[in-house]
Amino acid sequence: MHKKEFKSIDQQIDLLQERGLTINDVERAKKYLLSNNYYNIINGYSKPFLESENLYIKNASFDEVSRLYFFDKELKQVLFNSILDAEHHLKSIIC
Repeated sequence: MHKKEFKSIDQQIDLLQERGLTINDVERAKKYLLSNNYYNIINGYSKPFLESENLYIKNASFDEVSRLYFFDKELKQVLFNSILDAEHHLKSIIC
């Protein structure tokens, strides 16, 4: 199994830019990656913005990837809350 080498936040930003991802606010992106994890965001949500395995489509931006991540996070939360409400209702009916 191939282990990936640890990369600092600066190295992660450099790698994304080398691959063609536009980062308008580098400091904000660094904070974002520190608090949300590179793997979760980039590996999980940048696929729609890839032209090939290691190259982003023209004008793809970090902001777009992060917005997709937050949209999915909010959608999951809404669905989860709805499921909890349905479960509570079913428990009430059964009792």
